[in-house]
Amino acid sequence: MKVDGKSSSQIGYYSNHGWAIKKNVFGVAKTKEATPKVNQDRLFITPKFCDASDAFLFGCYDGNGPKGEKVADMAGLEICGLLEQRKDSVLGSDPRAAFITAFREANAKIIKERFADKSGTTATVVFLRGSKVVVANVGDSKAVRATADADGKWTP
Repeated sequence: MKVDGKSSSQIGYYSNHGWAIKKNVFGVAKTKEATPKVNQDRLFITPKFCDASDAFLFGCYDGNGPKGEKVADMAGLEICGLLEQRKDSVLGSDPRAAFITAFREANAKIIKERFADKSGTTATVVFLRGSKVVVANVGDSKAVRATADADGKWTP
């Protein structure tokens, strides 16, 4: 995949299928008939993140509004690219600052786009490298860490 003319190992996934119940002007369904609509959720998986063979970046974006799918697409690509530009910070001892800056810069760039008017996205981004886990989020999307005990019971 090429982003801004540069090669990227990012794997993007999205579903462009969804269904909505037809509604009248009062928001009440006239019939149970469903019509196709764009699914605004996006998931990005980036193996070998920042050229580190043991590093992965996962991003989940839940777009909302008339063009939420475009905002979610752009957020996923921008945040990944901005974090890669801060490779030394992300792979170093303080990735927190890199994530805060990347989220802020991505937001500033997205809100300048015409399609972002009345649209947005949540974001949950998880960076894994060895036993190190960094999670960043904005909006009401969250990541939960869970552990399994010997009986296979998961505890958040």
